[in-house]
Amino acid sequence: MHNQDQERPPFGCPHITEDDVERIAERAATKAIEKMKDDFYREVGKGFMNKLFVITGMAIVGISAWLHSKGFL
Repeated sequence: MHNQDQERPPFGCPHITEDDVERIAERAATKAIEKMKDDFYREVGKGFMNKLFVITGMAIVGISAWLHSKGFL
């Protein structure tokens, strides 16, 4: 039988208590926050790599133009 000391959730499931629902909700919220953080850091990493590639490409073009103007290329 159901323990009368534990309160049943509003949807009336006899197998899940309010504490169970709260624990499940807390785990779900924690996982959602972790996923959002991972996605944020992944996007920051992509932005950093894109900027790094652009700067590297500009440096290569600049050095090539400078070497060409000096007659080395």
